[in-house]
Amino acid sequence: MKVEPRPAVTRRSVLLGAAAAIAAGALPAPVRAAPEQTHFAAIVIGTGFGGAVAAARLGAAGVDTLVLERGRSYDHDDHAAVYAAGTDVLHPNALWEPALGRTGVLDVEVAGTVGVARGAAVGGGSVVYHGATVPPHPKYYDKVFRHGPRYPELIGEYVPRAVRRLRAAAIPDDVRRSRPFAAMVEFEQSMARAGWSCASLLSTVNWDVVRRELRGEVRPSMTAGEIVFGNSNGSKRELGGTYLRTALGSGSVRLRTLQRVTGLSQERGRVAVHAEELDAAGGVLRRRTYTCDELYLGAGAWGSTELLLNSRLAGGLTRLNEHVGTRVGDNGNQFSARLVGRPLELQAAPIVTSAFVDDDPHHLPVRVETAGLPLPLPLISYFTETVDWENRTSWTTVGGRAALIVAPAAITRDAGAANARILRRVTDANGGIALDPLPGVPVGGPVPGFGTSSNALPLSFTAHPLGGVPIGLATDDTGRLHGHPAIRVVDGALNPGYACGANPSLVITAFAEYVMDRARAAA
Repeated sequence: MKVEPRPAVTRRSVLLGAAAAIAAGALPAPVRAAPEQTHFAAIVIGTGFGGAVAAARLGAAGVDTLVLERGRSYDHDDHAAVYAAGTDVLHPNALWEPALGRTGVLDVEVAGTVGVARGAAVGGGSVVYHGATVPPHPKYYDKVFRHGPRYPELIGEYVPRAVRRLRAAAIPDDVRRSRPFAAMVEFEQSMARAGWSCASLLSTVNWDVVRRELRGEVRPSMTAGEIVFGNSNGSKRELGGTYLRTALGSGSVRLRTLQRVTGLSQERGRVAVHAEELDAAGGVLRRRTYTCDELYLGAGAWGSTELLLNSRLAGGLTRLNEHVGTRVGDNGNQFSARLVGRPLELQAAPIVTSAFVDDDPHHLPVRVETAGLPLPLPLISYFTETVDWENRTSWTTVGGRAALIVAPAAITRDAGAANARILRRVTDANGGIALDPLPGVPVGGPVPGFGTSSNALPLSFTAHPLGGVPIGLATDDTGRLHGHPAIRVVDGALNPGYACGANPSLVITAFAEYVMDRARAAA
């Protein structure tokens, strides 16, 4: 057997060894990494209009807060297409479908006969909506909202506060006169011929960036019809630049993205939040459980309701009452369009004008708006939202999981009829033919068009799912969940299915401010 020779011991080697031993003794002992914090005073789930408000208010109060968001965060750029451009549904930042390797900004679900679009990014719905910032109509407020803030309080305190913090403003006259907004003006003129006057709406569009688009200084986005996948150049004020910026700047709020919450449970006076951490392709990296003393649900009407119901089915939240999963609506969203003789050009995307129509006792009151498309089509659109205090649906259970399955015409019949009535009267006043009802009768007029409505389609579509955890029923009048008072709801699930003739972003924001006032007072 071969033996390796041992090195000889010399005076120099002894001195070097002693020096090394002395140096090693002078070094600090190895430091173990601190364990990851998993308990927080408060956790907020979601970064949409409700969750962002909760995060900002908790941050202002110095509460140690963790915010969990399933989607990703994006940085605006003057020239690059950060978000998917126009109609590019294949872009990796377009659609949310982790099972298919997609973690984009828009989540599309099918609930029986209603398609539902939801935001899936830091900023939630503020990334993908059309910017309209509209208060509920005062005439019908008490019929729709029977709990929560009364109208004088809402419109006197919480709406102005929300508008100020969202930084919403009406379209400036110079932008209104620009070519990309010509179709909007033609919409207003067509409505006026039908006897309905339009008025400008507040909007979260950043009008300074739009002016830069018009001057050719940044890549066109808002003026090119882009909006449903986000505006890469920051031409829309997302919550990341308003409420969430305030929250994260407080020093007491931290945000973790790509956190898909899968369940909730009540554990020894604390709420446990079970989540999956995803990679950018939707794969599960690891599963974690966080705990908190206070939980604020801001995952949206769909997300919060589904999470609560599945948590009850799994045995985590056993004291939820029978109203969770009820009073669900689509805000009366319906759509019609007229092909008219106008240039083939891109239209500006945002919703910045509307008419409130309430002149026929046989049809629901309805707000009528228009929005541009990212396609050079000679279209004028008529998007409607009804005031509806009757038509609602509820969640159910399929295969041991919560499911929303809307039966044919269960919540859309009256809203569809109201939209079709708008189309017919606009056609009668402007000329052309309206294919609702079929076959349509041609009429003469100054701006004839070929119109059709979503009323007769077997599948309707909404970007405004509301309800599921109605305030005053599933919660108390301050948004605190009956049976689980450590949990408060701050999002559109509180709204009873409809926003009372309005795009719901402002209503959700104002209600969240109302809930957080009472939450902080109770604390």
